[in-house]
Amino acid sequence: MKKLIDDFSVPRFHKTNNFVVKTLGTEHASADYEAVMSSIEHLRGKSPCGADWPSPDLTLEQNLKDIAWHEDEFEKGISFAYAVFSPNEADYMGCVYIMPSNDKNIDAEIWIWLKQSEKEKESLLETEIREWILNQWPLDKTIYPNSKNG
Repeated sequence: MKKLIDDFSVPRFHKTNNFVVKTLGTEHASADYEAVMSSIEHLRGKSPCGADWPSPDLTLEQNLKDIAWHEDEFEKGISFAYAVFSPNEADYMGCVYIMPSNDKNIDAEIWIWLKQSEKEKESLLETEIREWILNQWPLDKTIYPNSKNG
């Protein structure tokens, strides 16, 4: 697959007053799994994995494989998955995915989700991610497929 962005040093970390966003890695598998499984209905349709994700029978092992795949894609520059944490990094809250679009007129799709217990912060996270992408990434045309704001 083709790199999403050429000649750009992709950030591995982004911090705001409200969130810490860092590269999703296998070391986050347990926390990610707990977040996903505690929020199955809330997360349906909020990820690039499709409307059936997450499945109630998802296993920790499957989740670990998915995260390893995300890590590999990040290292190859194809797509970028980030874990979202509370400002003190104590609480795993969700994910941000920056991925190539199938639409040739769109540079990237950005998918954002927070676990159900943090859902009231989704619009704040989206606002902060939009600002980050606009100000620090060389992406001209982006879409947020699971956004209420389009």
